[in-house]
Order: sequence, then structure tokens, then C-alpha cells
Amino acid sequence: MESAGTENPIDLEGVLAERHQQGEKKLDDFINEAKQPFNLLSIDKNISKKQLEQRLALLDLFYEEYTNANLEQRDEMEATMIEMFGIPTITEEIQKYLDEIAEYEDTTHSEGAENKNLIYLGSGLRPQVIKLSKERHDVDFSSVLKLMRNMHAISLRLDHEADTDDNVSIDISFKDMTIFKDQEGNYKRMVRQKYAPGTSIKELPQDIKDSDEFKAAWRKFLSKVESMKETDQVVLDISDSEAGFKKERGNINNTGNIFVELPTAENANYLFTVIDPDVFDSDLSKHKFDPKEHIRKKGLMGGLIDASKILATNIARERVVSRWQDEYVKKELENDK
Repeated sequence: MESAGTENPIDLEGVLAERHQQGEKKLDDFINEAKQPFNLLSIDKNISKKQLEQRLALLDLFYEEYTNANLEQRDEMEATMIEMFGIPTITEEIQKYLDEIAEYEDTTHSEGAENKNLIYLGSGLRPQVIKLSKERHDVDFSSVLKLMRNMHAISLRLDHEADTDDNVSIDISFKDMTIFKDQEGNYKRMVRQKYAPGTSIKELPQDIKDSDEFKAAWRKFLSKVESMKETDQVVLDISDSEAGFKKERGNINNTGNIFVELPTAENANYLFTVIDPDVFDSDLSKHKFDPKEHIRKKGLMGGLIDASKILATNIARERVVSRWQDEYVKKELENDK
């Protein structure tokens, strides 16, 4: 990442330290306050395996109860859970700090269907990433519960249950993930994460991809990803989001969602880092987003169009894109036989 202007590193570090000192502190305080023990809609790297298992069981229970309730019951359940979890509303000061980061000349912006991503140099001259969700979760409390349920499952399986007897390591690059409300009362997700080491699978040179050593490591990673279908009824989205809505979207060998750090003389492991822990549901009776939530919040006439869009998105993701990915994964794993 290039530095701005003609400032030398010492001057730049001083400028960045001053620029971020107060904002980072206030953002840290905001996130840490949200991490109170009863808030199941906040997760970080410090949660133990046992705690993840307990919290995952509770989130499964809450999600099932909520999605099986009628719309009137959901109103009451949502209010109760929000009070119990202590979901915070972002302050004007913190929102201003995030807006300032977005306006810095040296901030790199990227955007997907669900997130706006900010990559910038923080106070220690370290690349940092903040992901902020767009509008899909705004009124959909069901999707918020599902999102955090899935995030706990991914963290449990990939961060705590990866095999230790081979040369493959797996990491999820998030520092923490927090659900909060914006100034208008909409649900938002904020992810703070480190800058992933290595190179994306998409940008990895073909000669490395074709090597027997890499192929073996890649299959081990894919096997772990596939195993979540049995344990959690989800599978990590590692499709090629840049391919558009066509079969090549499922080509996992062109994914930009996974970075790999190759073995070195000091470390014999392949490190696969997940930069966006998004999933497909393998249980077609469940979906990432719930069309009913838009009707519940906006009424039949006001919410019908949005509900129809969400329904179409669910069908496209779970019944089309997910199957495209399945075909490529199956082919890759069968090459080992």
C-alpha cells in the first residue's frame, strides 16, 4: 500500500497515530462494550472452543424458535432478545470516524453484494480491514441470528477443529464481528480483521496450482470445508464471485475468498486464510435471508417487493450457485482417487 505524498515513514507514522488515536480508542470501547457475556450477536477470536459450542447451541435454539413463530410472536421475541443481548446503537462520533476512514486518500475500497470493505493503514502502519454490511440485514432479524449462528459454527470447525497432523493450517482472518444498529435503527454487521497473508487462490500462479504438493494441501482444505455439511448443514462460499451468474462462478480454483501462504524453510505448513466467512445452506429448507421479515416490518404492500427479491436471491444462491460450487469441489476431490 503506497504512502501519501512525500512524507517519510517516521512522519507518516506520526500522522497516522494522531489521526487514529482517538477514533480507534472509541471504536475499541464500543466493540468491547458490546462483547458482554450474554451478547450472542458478537464474536471474537478470544472465545474458547467450549464457549463456542455453548453459544452455538443457544443460537440454534433461538433461531429455530424465532423462525417457527408467527409474525406477531416475532415482534415480541425480537424485542426480548435485543434487550437481553444488549445490541448497541452506533454513536455519532464513531460513525464520523468510520466516514473519515472511508474518505482517506490512501484507503482502498471494495464492495460486494453484501459488504463495503475499507482497507487502510492504521496507527501502527499496519494494513487493517473493516467490513460494513449494506442493506440486506437492515430489517431482517432472522438473518442476523442465522449469520451469527453460522459464524460461530465456522469459527468452531475451522479455527478449533482443524487437523493438526498434516501440513495444512486454516485461519479465519476476522478479529471480531459485531451486530449493531445504525442511527436509523437498521441492523448492521461490522467485521474488523487483519490483512490476510499470502496470495488469493485466484491470483496464485498456475504452475503452483498444478504442483502435486499444492493439490494435496488444497484437497485437505476442501475436505474440511465439505465436512461442515454434516456437522452444521452449511458449506463455505468459495465460489468465484467475479465470474457473474454462470457455471464458472462455481470454479473454486479461481476464488478470491481464500488466501494461501506457501510453505517456507521455517514453516512447512500451507496456511489457508478465509477472508470472508460466508456460507451456503446445504439444508434447502433454510435460508440466509428471510422474506417474511420484510413483510413483518414494512407490511404486506410495503414489503412484498423486497420479500420477492430476497426469495429470488435465496433460490439463486442455494439452488444454483451452491450446486455449481459443489460440482467443482467434487471434481477436485475425486482427482485424488
